[in-house]
Amino acid sequence: VYQLITSLSKMMRYSIRVDHNAPLKIKKKYVQAYLNLQAERFQTDFSYSIDIPKDIFDIPVPSMILQPLVENFFKHCYDEGYEQAYIHIYGEIQGEYLNLVVENNGNSVTDDELEALKNNLYTPVNEGNPSFAHIGLKNIHDRLVLHFDHTAGIKLDSMQGQGFTVRLVIPLYLKEK
Repeated sequence: VYQLITSLSKMMRYSIRVDHNAPLKIKKKYVQAYLNLQAERFQTDFSYSIDIPKDIFDIPVPSMILQPLVENFFKHCYDEGYEQAYIHIYGEIQGEYLNLVVENNGNSVTDDELEALKNNLYTPVNEGNPSFAHIGLKNIHDRLVLHFDHTAGIKLDSMQGQGFTVRLVIPLYLKEK
């Protein structure tokens, strides 16, 4: 019970903070607290790992970009009946970019569904017909582009039907606008 209350209080403190950027280590602690609560809720039906190297802990990233992706795992994978689900969260530097990746082994999407999701995600707000489907992904993508530039955002992969990957791409050569 103590660990659950501690995890919940960490989540509440994080969610009411108004900081636009915080070090990645803070984001990791928040996601860990969220996963601790979900682990208690679902007991042994899912597992996870978080692999974020300490050498990237101090990189500042915008608030509320990683945790909603973990929430999506429970909404679109776990809650839809996928048994023994696994979520892997990791971070890495590739060239001049920080990549934060959330992947799971749960339900994937068809190629057509992936294409439709990408079209919704990458269509500017002022163009086309706005869709309220997958608004969380679109919100994260648009905020990253606004904070950095057009090279920032989300990349999606259906992992050949073996799960789903969301990659956040954040340029290291730019500071937030």
